[in-house]
Amino acid sequence: MDRPSGEELTAGLASDRNVSSTRVAVAVVVAVSLAGCLGAVPVVGPDDPTVAVENRSTVPYAVTVTVVDSAEPIGDVPVDLRYRNGTTRRVPYAAHSIGIDGGAFDAPPNVTGLRLAATTVERWHTALAPGENASTVLDDWRRNDLVLVIWTRLDAGNVTYAHPVSCRGSFEYEGRVENARGGGSSGTLC
Repeated sequence: MDRPSGEELTAGLASDRNVSSTRVAVAVVVAVSLAGCLGAVPVVGPDDPTVAVENRSTVPYAVTVTVVDSAEPIGDVPVDLRYRNGTTRRVPYAAHSIGIDGGAFDAPPNVTGLRLAATTVERWHTALAPGENASTVLDDWRRNDLVLVIWTRLDAGNVTYAHPVSCRGSFEYEGRVENARGGGSSGTLC
């Protein structure tokens, strides 16, 4: 039996690499096509949602993350507002939301507490001194639960910012407050 020459071996390896490259390319095309057909289904994501918050301002803040069991859009969920004078009032979230589909909540200046009036599944609360950060995993969260992140200025006692997490699937949320008025930013990876 004749042994193949070096040139024949090199040509055979190149042919094998082309077949492997073609298979990888086809697999990538199929995966991308399936992702497009299935919509925003993450290929890789966290099992349980995570929340990370940071206080970059010069005043202390409290952050409360509330998970509620509700199939309703956030704008339709009632919210209990507690005012500085001790009174409470129930309003739909949409009455004070900014943006489409129940965006951030614009709390009136004299509101000292805000609570979603729905069955609470889990609640996480942390106090952040200036420069501090904290994070948690929401163990009791289930797909389609609503999540609301509420920022309260501790020295003044008023709610400065509330933001719903737009994902109804697993997510990673990062939020930060930048100043005493409650300005800041947040982002969610669904």
